[in-house]
Amino acid sequence: MVKAHSKYDMNTLRKILIQDNHVHHIGFAINNDIGGIQVLMATNGLIINHNHFHDIWTESYAGHGIYLGSATAGAICTNNLVHDTSVSFFKIDLGMETTLENNIWAFGGSYGFAWTTNIKEYHEFSIHRNILYIDSGLLYMGAWNDKEANMTIDNNIYWHSKLGAEGIQFRYDNLTQWNAKGYDINSYIEDPLFTDPDNRIFTFKSKDVINKIGFEVFDLTFGVTGEQYWLELANGKENNNFHANQVSPPSIFFTSGTTDFDQNEDSFLNNCTISPHASTIKKSTLQKYSGTYSLRFAKANKAAHSNQRPEISVPCNYEQGHGTFSFRFYVTNINNQIQIYFDSFLYITLSSGKITVNSNQLTYEANTWNYLIINIDFGDAKTKKTYDIELNGVKYTGNEISYTTLGKFGIQIVQSQNDTFIDDLTCRTDYEIPKYYRLAYNENAELLGTSEKFEDLVVIENEFTIEVPPNEEEKKKGLGTGAIIGIAVSCIAVVFFVVLLIIFTMKKTKKNHSETIVKFTPL
Repeated sequence: MVKAHSKYDMNTLRKILIQDNHVHHIGFAINNDIGGIQVLMATNGLIINHNHFHDIWTESYAGHGIYLGSATAGAICTNNLVHDTSVSFFKIDLGMETTLENNIWAFGGSYGFAWTTNIKEYHEFSIHRNILYIDSGLLYMGAWNDKEANMTIDNNIYWHSKLGAEGIQFRYDNLTQWNAKGYDINSYIEDPLFTDPDNRIFTFKSKDVINKIGFEVFDLTFGVTGEQYWLELANGKENNNFHANQVSPPSIFFTSGTTDFDQNEDSFLNNCTISPHASTIKKSTLQKYSGTYSLRFAKANKAAHSNQRPEISVPCNYEQGHGTFSFRFYVTNINNQIQIYFDSFLYITLSSGKITVNSNQLTYEANTWNYLIINIDFGDAKTKKTYDIELNGVKYTGNEISYTTLGKFGIQIVQSQNDTFIDDLTCRTDYEIPKYYRLAYNENAELLGTSEKFEDLVVIENEFTIEVPPNEEEKKKGLGTGAIIGIAVSCIAVVFFVVLLIIFTMKKTKKNHSETIVKFTPL
């Protein structure tokens, strides 16, 4: 990580060159908020040239190839190969005078380029002669649709490896709408003709397409140099094979559904992220509103930072339309504090038996099930939208809020003295799922197969741990070892009893026959 001291500090860090590095297989679905290179508040003279960043996998968020953090200015990124990231090829927060030129970006996660906020007053981007090759997600996410954005984007190639031109969307726009805003007038939606992209070979079978934008082919040798031993260790197949080293597939990009926490094989629940941190989160039968189980959050001390709180979060990515979010909760202590968040634009806190909404208070009780419903409108950041909140049948409507989209919805336990239980969690939207989301969803579900996310959960009953009973699918698979042994013992006992009964009957018959012979002696 490269970091300066303050926003747009033009003097502290200057003339930094990051070049010829090979950074790969980081995060391992454990860490969050990382990049192949991460730069914070660096300024003029920062050049990121000829690097290879790939296989960057985070637990739930912020896994990027090139990550320019808050207030990075004057960065130039050229001749880089970036592929296989869990969230995006490139991410920038704020920033100005950023140049992305002559790079290859392939197989990102949720997005291609992510940009959080347009700071206006400055020229933000020059994006030229890049190849963006995706197989899922969106090309541009964030402030790219801001009409006040000052940027030049042109002479690029875009392609979706599975959907072709149909899979290319520029934020909310198709190419014609995007062109009307002055972007990518001389760009192409065409296959760049990589030699073997599925095996991550990014040389070209032909230069016919890339010559249209003046793309300059660069050397695809990166990283360690020197003795043969080090070269083999750094570049060996066992280290760099994408499929062999993929710890976790990218997160599911679009989640809509409900769960009552009863089934391990719950497609909605399998897309959620459970983060216990210092607490314990388990399926439990101690309290449940419906079905057999609820989700139990044990006692939690107040965390130093919000990202250290125990939580369950749902990846949504709702861009338009209306969303409904609801769940039932049961607090065993009225002072247990719960925080509901929608990205970073809306926080709702449940504490001391009440929720405060625009000076109005909604109340709830401890040691009983409460029901919270939140309805939100989604849409363009320039349009004021509203959200309604209803708690135990009491509703406040028309609360104004402005934002772009919803990436993630979450429920956190800020602090608690006793248990908190959640049941019947629902996230639904009338937003029509784009085809590229559906494709990614299906493919990742196939990669996940039979998810083990909840397989290791056990029921907490008082202080004892007991096994979760098998679900219906497991029952269909056949009898367990214990059942087979029990049946065998029962069969042996029955056979033994029948044999005894036969012997007893035979002896009695013989005795009766003997008595008959004695009585009827011949004359």
